[in-house]
Amino acid sequence: MYIFGAVVAILFGLFALFAPVWTLKFFVIIAAIALIIIGLVSIITSLAHVGSRGWGMHFLLGLVELAAGIILCFNTGAALWLVMTVVGSFILVRSVLEVVLGAKFKDDGADKALMIISGLIGTVLGILVLVNTQASASIVMILLGAYSLVFGAMSLLYGARTHKVLHKR
Repeated sequence: MYIFGAVVAILFGLFALFAPVWTLKFFVIIAAIALIIIGLVSIITSLAHVGSRGWGMHFLLGLVELAAGIILCFNTGAALWLVMTVVGSFILVRSVLEVVLGAKFKDDGADKALMIISGLIGTVLGILVLVNTQASASIVMILLGAYSLVFGAMSLLYGARTHKVLHKR
């Protein structure tokens, strides 16, 4: 599992480094499509249950989801800010947890150090992303790509070591 996540992180990092604007726009498009589909399904499902308890709320929720998807399609500036805020928050929370988990890790070896270093780098990056959400999306994506490559490499090393230990038993 670590190795699969590591490969995904490394691929994302490469895309973000070499095609930052395209990568960010791709995220916005995926989110918009998902919201439009979810909204349409909610609307259709609620209309199939007209008169049953809560159908009106499901219909309203579907309209909100559909509207959000359409807004994302036509207002990419706001969408990019929102995406960067969510990504920065995610990185910050995950990285702080990595530092905490690394500090509590019983093994005092390289795994503990890797987890803490990765968490510290991610914490700084998460703060930078949150403070500079209006800065150039390209620069932020390049930083995210670099973080993703470091995180992916660390996860790949950890996954390989874990796999090696598990198969020795």
